Amino acid sequence: EAPICGKQMLAEPAGSTPTYQIFEEYAADQASWLHDFTLAFEKMMRNGYDDKELTDGPDLHTGLDCDIQTTRGASINGCYIKDPIDTSATYMIASKFKKLANKVYQYNPQTGKFDFGAKTGADNQLWRKTKSGKQFINVFADKALTVEGSSNFDVQDFGSYFLLESTLNGRVVDCWLAKRARSSCRTWDLKNGPSQKFYLVEA
Repeated sequence: EAPICGKQMLAEPAGSTPTYQIFEEYAADQASWLHDFTLAFEKMMRNGYDDKELTDGPDLHTGLDCDIQTTRGASINGCYIKDPIDTSATYMIASKFKKLANKVYQYNPQTGKFDFGAKTGADNQLWRKTKSGKQFINVFADKALTVEGSSNFDVQDFGSYFLLESTLNGRVVDCWLAKRARSSCRTWDLKNGPSQKFYLVEA
């Protein structure tokens, strides 16, 4: 959906091209953006700076894990800070979807993706919850389960199954596509169907 806020009309100097239009022009002509950026960057480098003019910014990268995943042809960058892990139990994640019977959620080391595979109990199929309860960390990969850029989930527990609601877009994890080998799950509107329902199997 289009954003509700209006276009940025700021113009420097007053009466010149407004900010939103400059963004649109660069979006339509990346060669023009690269040309202007290069000139500005070279000028900045020539000007230099004095050590006293700069101060360290906040550390936004320590503990940050970023994976670029490809979903249906689109690259999605999922960055997250791993929460402390609850090491008291290890699980496999299974689906209520009949087409995924006898399979479990796994990290696929051949593709670098999270998909479903025949249950073996190998480390790439084992998961630990984090203490926040919002992440599932794969034992083999030491990475959080990430679906379409989201690694943090609100777990909606209904006893015999649970839903994983993305804190990124409010949708739930849906594994309808995972019935095909090496296909990843996605997030989708809540339909309360079996492809959106999961349960844990203690390892």
